[in-house]
Order: sequence, then C-alpha cells, then structure tokens
Amino acid sequence: MKNVYMLLAFLLIITKSFAQDFQNANWIAGKNWGMSFLPNPNNPVGISGSAMDRQGSSASVSDAEGNLLFYTDGQTVYNKENEIMYNGNGILASTGGSVIIVPRPQYPNNYFIITYDGGSPYQNGMYYNEVNMTQDGNLGAVVVKNYVMRDHNSVNMNGGYFCTSNKLTATKHSNGVDYWIVAQVKDKIYSYLVSSTGINNTPVAYSTAPFNTWHSNTFGDYSNTYNGPIKISANGQRIASVYNSNDTPTQNYLALGYFNASNGYVSFDNDQISLAARIFGVEFSSNNEYVYFTGGNLAGSSSVYWTTSTSGIINSTALPQTNITKGSLQRAINNDIYISINVIIPGTITLYSPQFYVIKNSNNPSDLVVQVMNLLLPSSHTGRQFPQLVPFQYSSPCVTNLTIPIGNTYVADYRQATNSITSQTVVNDGANVIYHAGNAIVLTSGFRAVSGSRFHGYIEGCSNNFAARMGNFDQEDEREASSLTEPSKEETNFFNIAPNPANSIVSITTTEAMRSVIITSQDGKTLYSRAMPDKITSIDIPVGTYANGIYTVTVTTASGKMQTKKLVKN
Repeated sequence: MKNVYMLLAFLLIITKSFAQDFQNANWIAGKNWGMSFLPNPNNPVGISGSAMDRQGSSASVSDAEGNLLFYTDGQTVYNKENEIMYNGNGILASTGGSVIIVPRPQYPNNYFIITYDGGSPYQNGMYYNEVNMTQDGNLGAVVVKNYVMRDHNSVNMNGGYFCTSNKLTATKHSNGVDYWIVAQVKDKIYSYLVSSTGINNTPVAYSTAPFNTWHSNTFGDYSNTYNGPIKISANGQRIASVYNSNDTPTQNYLALGYFNASNGYVSFDNDQISLAARIFGVEFSSNNEYVYFTGGNLAGSSSVYWTTSTSGIINSTALPQTNITKGSLQRAINNDIYISINVIIPGTITLYSPQFYVIKNSNNPSDLVVQVMNLLLPSSHTGRQFPQLVPFQYSSPCVTNLTIPIGNTYVADYRQATNSITSQTVVNDGANVIYHAGNAIVLTSGFRAVSGSRFHGYIEGCSNNFAARMGNFDQEDEREASSLTEPSKEETNFFNIAPNPANSIVSITTTEAMRSVIITSQDGKTLYSRAMPDKITSIDIPVGTYANGIYTVTVTTASGKMQTKKLVKN
C-alpha cells in the first residue's frame, strides 16, 4: 500500500501560512517608491530610495532570500544600490511601454528583460536584454542589449514596425523548466519560448486575438485603439486581456480564454465581458478561480469587479474614490491583490494623487474585503503601475530514494523521488516544503514543522507539479499530521474515466465535488492541471493532441480524498 508515515511520538500541526516567493518580495515602481513584503509578507511597507523617475511600467526581482537584485523602468536598469547597472542605460522603450523580467532557465544568475513599446507615438518595438548578476562585483551587468523580437513571419518588430500594443506578460512552461513570453501584436497573440539556450525571438505559437489593436488615424498609424493589460493565471491555464476602446470610451471589454502551457497556444472564449467604465487593471485570484478587475471614469465612481474565470457573471463592490485616471492590479506573495490608482486632484487636470488599496480573501468573494492602504512613502512619489511578478519554476532533480538529514529549512524546499523520501529536517516559520514520492514519505525522529510553516507530502512521484500544489494550499484545511498514518481513503473508488481508452475527449465524473484534476505523462510531465470551482462533479477534457500511450489521472476532492487512475490514449 502506498502511504505517508509519521514516525513521531507527538502530534504535528500543519498550520496555514502562504507559499513563499521571496524573489517577488520587493516591488520597485513609479517615481522614488516601492513596497516590500519582508520581514512580514502580510504587512507590506513602503520603501524609498528608488532611482526611477517614471509613471509607467516597471519590473524588479530579488534573490531566493528576498534581497533586491535589480529593477528597471524599461529604459534604464538599476542595481540594488540604486545606481545604473553596468551597461544598463540605453534600453529601447518609452514611458508608455511595458517591461517584464524572466529568469534564464538553468542559469541561476541570469535574467532576461523584455521591453515592449507599441502603444506610444514612439513605437520603439519589442526587444530583449540579458542581465548577468555575477558581473561588476555581483552588482550585475547587462550583457545582451536591445535584441529585436520578430513576428510570425520573422519580420523584425523594431521602431518602424508599429506593433500597436503594450500587452506583455510571462508565465511558466508546463515542463517545469522553461517559460513563455506572451504578447499581443495587432490582431495576434504571440508566445515566445524561453529556454536554457535563450529566447526564441520568433513566436513558436500564435493565436487570433478577440480585438485588433491596430488603429489608423489622422496623426499616423501608431496609436492603439484597444489598450489594457494582459495576465495569465498562476496555474498557467487561463488568460485575461483588457481592451479599452480609445474611439468609444464607454465600450470596454475583458476577454477570458485558455492558455496551453505546453505549446503556448491561446484560445479565447466566444463572449467577452463588456463594461461602460474604463478597465485599468486585471488579476487572477491565487486559486485561479476568480478574475478581478477595476474600472472607473474621470467624473464618475469606481469599483472592483470580479467574475469566475470561466463565466461572465459580474459582481462588484464600490471603491471609496472618484476621478480615477489609470492604475493596476497585482497579486502579491501573500496572495492578496493590491490596487494602485492615480486620482486627479480636484481643481486640476494633470496633477495626480496616488492611492493604494488591498483586496483580501480573493479566493472566497463571499468574505471579500477591500480596504485602503496607508503606506509611508516619500512626498515625491508618483506612479500608477505595480511591477508584474517574475515567474519562477519550482523544480527538483528526480532520484529513486532521498534522505534529508537533520537540519533547518527556512525558505522554499521542493523535493521529489520515484520511490521514497525520508526526512529529519526542521521546517521553520515562513518556510514552505513540498515532498513528492512514488511510494512512501517517512518523517522520522527529528522532523518538525513549527507554527507558521507549510509542509505537504504527496504520493505522486516525480511530477514537478509544485506550482500547482502551491496554488491549492489556501483550500486545504488545517489537520493533524498523525492522521496520515491511518488507512488512506485515497484508494476509495470515487471517480470514473470514460471512454477509456480515449482518442479525443475524456469525461471525468466523481461522486463528490472535485478540488483538482491533474493528468501527467509517464515521464512525469504535467499535461493538464486545473483547480475546480465549487460543486463540480463532471468535466470534459480534450486529449486529442496527446501522443498515444498511458497517462496518470489524479483527482482530489473537496474533502481531501485523492485517487489516481490510468488513462489510455489511442
């Protein structure tokens, strides 16, 4: 029998905390300001000293312990000492462009900076740059600068291309190693692969967008008629894109769709959500089930809206603020969603007063709380956009048997083995530890998880599915680890696969509500992973693109039961 064993004389209480992601613990944004989620991620504090002077997009990244590495406004790169990084000036972008940071796979000291300026009159185009943090006394240096990206016809998207969009984001590849850069260019969504060999500057996949951002007017063909942000859910399965009409300010849309993290393909839902107010931010909840967006008009009220990620039913709550210009939404490492907006000061047209709010309990809108934040920031601070989170893969080498000796774990630690894991470590406050083993997880004398830590063990083998586990943590109840020694209910037959074998569509039905469904290949790759809305007991999954062979289907119920079955694809 496959099982998880606790060989301890005491009860271990696994308490609720959060999935640590210290690489995104410091947000440097706007002019002379930022936010830090350390030392207490649930109580962010304002920080000053930033060398940036910009109201548009920005990006920042820290190391695994939460120490700031560098930040950029898309034109200049600054090191942790708030000085221009070596070779860090002259990056091609504009104040109206977008910028993101993506790690270089298997190169822990290297990061790519992607800039995209297609929505301003300057039309600088799309480029990537590379930072090596071992250079200049570990302050970092830009070692590749302004390498141009291409469209699906291999045409350089430089200053004369007229991309007409600033929609740019990034997410993790399903293989547990690589990443995707996702951008809209005119009427297409491009997906660029980021691997250990670098960035493939020609899209490996492209899809049709619901709206064309190309806009021809009397001033020249450079303007974008449908601007707004684009985001991908934490599990890499859903995508949301905002389309604010410049021609008709009361016709604004939120388009939802599916993202395939295996091949980069995007398919949007047939219908879009329409809103009369302009939409200035969008973000997914950490459990991937809800989409939040904010909207308002210069002379009217403003609200936080939300919908499930698979429906068009809109709910809202009013913000205690009017006269909003622009802003952004961003989920943080504590899973709260933060709102940054610019408010026009009464009696003026161009003077802005930044305001900040936080959305709490976004995984459960029935308990939703939207409250004002009081950050201590320098008087000179301005800016309306938070930096997007830097995606990080959580992968671990696969071995047959793994023994973790006596020691201390303070941050994230993700381990996997085909047969067994034996551990004697102490999981300290704030640490997040996940074990995957094919047959047994043995916690021997010396193992301890203190209050405020997170420990989870799964009988799954080498799946590299750590990120999906993290996304489901908030749905799990506190429980005594000693209960893991009892006969497992995971082997109870509570779900069915039909047809099996299958060649196009497979239906999964359960006797009780599902929490998640995961399909993995024989080599451990996750091909499908989805957290389910409440009370779902049946789902159809397309498997037509899967290669013929045997796959593992893992279903977890809302009550915590888990069962695996084999699926044959022919």
